[in-house]
Formats: sequence, C-alpha cells, structure tokens
Amino acid sequence: MNVLFLFADQHNAEYTGYNGALTRTPALDALAREGTVFESAYTPCPMCAPARGSMFSGRYVYENRCWDNCFPYDGERMPGWAHYLRGKGVEMATIGKLDFAPGKDCGASSTFAPYERASYDVVSLFRKPPLLLRPKYHMVNNWDVSCREGGPRLEQNIAEEACRWIREDMPADRPWVLNVNFEKPHSPWHSRKDKFDYYRPRVELKEKYRQPESELNPVDREQSRHTCGYILDEEHVKDCHAAYHAIVEEHDENLGEVLQALKDAGVYDDTLIIYSADHGEMLRAHGAWEKSSMYEDSIRVPMIVKLPGCGAGERIQTPVSLLDIFPTICEALGEAQPPQFHGQSLLGLIRGTRTDHAPAFSESHANGRITGTFALRKGKWKLMHYEGYGELLFDLESDPQELHNLADCTDRLDVREALADLRRELTEGRDLAAITREAFAAQEQLKEEMEQSGRLEKELNKRGFHYDGNELFYLP
Repeated sequence: MNVLFLFADQHNAEYTGYNGALTRTPALDALAREGTVFESAYTPCPMCAPARGSMFSGRYVYENRCWDNCFPYDGERMPGWAHYLRGKGVEMATIGKLDFAPGKDCGASSTFAPYERASYDVVSLFRKPPLLLRPKYHMVNNWDVSCREGGPRLEQNIAEEACRWIREDMPADRPWVLNVNFEKPHSPWHSRKDKFDYYRPRVELKEKYRQPESELNPVDREQSRHTCGYILDEEHVKDCHAAYHAIVEEHDENLGEVLQALKDAGVYDDTLIIYSADHGEMLRAHGAWEKSSMYEDSIRVPMIVKLPGCGAGERIQTPVSLLDIFPTICEALGEAQPPQFHGQSLLGLIRGTRTDHAPAFSESHANGRITGTFALRKGKWKLMHYEGYGELLFDLESDPQELHNLADCTDRLDVREALADLRRELTEGRDLAAITREAFAAQEQLKEEMEQSGRLEKELNKRGFHYDGNELFYLP
C-alpha cells in the first residue's frame, strides 16, 4: 500500500463542510464520505515549527526541545520517521512547507519548496508578563482581509507540483509516501472577492467569540492582550471569519486537484490517504487570534483517514494525535513501529479491532504563553494545566465551546474523579514544572546568544520592534 499525506497549516477543524460548517469543502467532504473522520484529533503543540518537529520526530516537544518557532527541527539529534522510511527503502517525497532548520537532512528522498525556518519569530523569546501588544503584526496578518479579484489559486504551485510528481515521479517498483504540505489556511487571508462576498452575509458568531475578558484565566488574558483580541469590533471580526472561510474553500480546491491526479493515475483506490493540519486558528475565540492556546480552536485539528476497503463514512470520537500518523503509515506499509516513536496506529480503530487509545497530549511554550501550558484530552473530558496559574476542566460533550470551567466544581463526584484521573495521566512520566523551567531557560539562552551576535535586533526589526536589552519597543 502507498500513502498520500496531505497536511495543512492552521486549519481550524470546525471550518469544514463535513463538520456542518458554512465552509464549502467538496473535496474534503468526499474524502470524509469515503474515509474515517477522527472528530477529536489534536496537535502535540499549537505552533508551526514545534508541531511539525514533534510530528516528524515522533517525540513530544519537551523531548525534542523544539520549543517554539526559534527552535526548528533539524533531524540530526533525533532522526525522524522520514529517515526510518528511507532506511526501509520507502520512497518519501515532500512538497511544500516543512518548517525545519535550513540545510539539514530531513530524511526525505526529495523535497520541493520546503519553506525552511531561516528567520526566527524571536517575539516568542519574550514571555514574561506583561506581554507587549502586537497591533501592527495583526493588522497585516489577521485583520487585513483585502480581496483578490481573481487570478491563480493561492498555493496552486504546490498542488501542481504534487500532480506532476504523481504523473511523472511516482515509483512503480517500490512503496512510496507523498507528503504534500500547504501553508494555507494560515493567515494572511486575501481571498478571492467572489468567495468573500458569498460568506460575509452568512457569518454568525458563536458565544465563544464574544466571551468577556474578565472570564479568562490570567494566562489566557495575557494571550488575548498579546494578540489584541478585543480591539476589533464585531463586524470586523465577521470580515475575518468570512475571509477565513474563503481561504479554506480555496485550499480545498487545491486538495481536490491532488486527489484527482491520484484518481487519474489509477492508484486512488489502493492508496492510504490522510488529511490533517499542524494546528488550528482561534479567530478571536476566547479573546485571542492565531494559535498557542490550549483551547479547542487552537489544538484540535481536522483528521480524515481513508483506508482502502474499510471505514467509509465512519466517525470516531476517540481522542487521537498527530503523533499517531507515523504509526498508521508504518502499519499500512507493513513496517514495525520503532520503539522510540510515540503514538499508536489508527488502523485498528478504523477496522474496529481496537477501541482503546492513549489520551491526547498537547503543550505550548511559545508566543503569548507566560507559563508552560499543557492539555490532556481523554473521553469527554479535557484538562488544561497552566503551571503556576491553575487548571481548567471542560466536559466537551455538554460544553463544546469551553465556556464553563468545572475545575472548581469539586462538589461533583464526576468532576473529582475526572480531575484525579486526568492529573495522573498528565503527570505520569512528566514533571510539568521542570519542563516549564527548561523551556524558559532555553529561550533565555538563545535570546542572549542572538543578542551577542546582533541577530536578535535584526529579527526584531523585521517584526517592527526594538530591544534595549531589557524591554521591547515598537519602531516608529
């Protein structure tokens, strides 16, 4: 069996037609009908470089130390699953964004437009409160939703290269894995005007997009301030939602083109197809933009797995992780999963031969996080642990918008039992305080090194900041 792994950037799982959203995603909807939808899939870290480094290395962030977008995965200290597959004679090609360290061996047999992490998002190295607001950054990356009149689809070159690979480079004599990485629907969202105009009058905001700042945990309040969550009025927030819907639709068109190429090549029905994303997008839910948060909009990702001959139209609620993708590919290829890689194959869940699965774990030490933040999803319960700032517990069956924190409702037996169980699972083999200290120490050390070399000021200047050795300031 061969594998097509389609990977998006910053795709909120809610924004798909097959999940009942306003978004028009016919390619993903068809894949969902033919495959299995994992309703509760999670990223190991809601930030681009750490999420990808974690997934491709098969390790948690606290193990591979890809703390934020200044610590890209290099494939050297911890060789990943592309290296393993290459050693097994499996052709693995990657097309599009990898977000790895530049000039390193990522293990792939071939790469195209990998978007290496040559420039560091050094704002993530400044995590002590109070955090600086970033209105200039968000004006460009989130709030400017000016439209295109037409022209080529965004990232059409990635879709075209994937189609070309399928037509011309796809091996006929050995197994292959094609990994196609799109940078959308990551902001900025400059959609085609006709698509924006379709969505704008139809956008309605759920309650979570109006949650008062006063209800937020201090950690999330700082995240909100950092991302300027309450600056825009509701109509502008709706503009952003319409633009995001439109970009997801355009992204879906690219996915459809790649899937059609697989059909044209006559291998669609014999290929394991996986679709997912590195993390979600807050879109002003709980007062925040972008990612880094432990809320569902940030850490839950779309995931569809089409296993030939099995699981068509099924929906699985069991929480799973991006770290399960490599074990799934291993089983499909008939290869053993090496013990150093985390995760479990999803094929047993799809076939109905297994119902148990490890809880899904996520952590965040990046932009806007004033402390180490961790989350564990098990069954209907989700625990969010903010080191030094308390806990949040949500029953996602009764409260999918995460508006009612139950962590203090210890008069309820089910809450007491859930807290005890999730705390045990979250801390088993993990010292959360030590992980938090290590992340801060690594970021402080890198900041000092970059300051001494002069690189820190250059990277900050690119992002509109000046650093006086103590505080950040906006450049005039």
